[in-house]
Amino acid sequence: MPVPPKQVKVLVEEDADSYAFTHWPQLGEVTVRWKGSFGYLTGHFDDDESDEGFPLARIEYLGDPDAWGFAIYRASSEDYEPSILPSGSRVGTPSEALECACRVHLAESEG
Repeated sequence: MPVPPKQVKVLVEEDADSYAFTHWPQLGEVTVRWKGSFGYLTGHFDDDESDEGFPLARIEYLGDPDAWGFAIYRASSEDYEPSILPSGSRVGTPSEALECACRVHLAESEG
């Protein structure tokens, strides 16, 4: 399993936070925790300073900055399930993974 270079990690972190700010304004921040080839996306609500965040998804670096594996967080079993993106693919960009995860986890809080 390839490990993403530091510059790729920084870009993913900045892009995820920016994407959430633009498309999911109820989120105050999205952070990424790295472990090997995996990035764990965590959402944070803007209105709660004690917010430790809530898991959204896991992305897996496959060696290409535009092609990542995707697994959605399942609160029922507190694990990550490899998933298919709305495009029908199991591989996509971190922003596609974030969008899919937000649709699942934040649908009730939309508009």
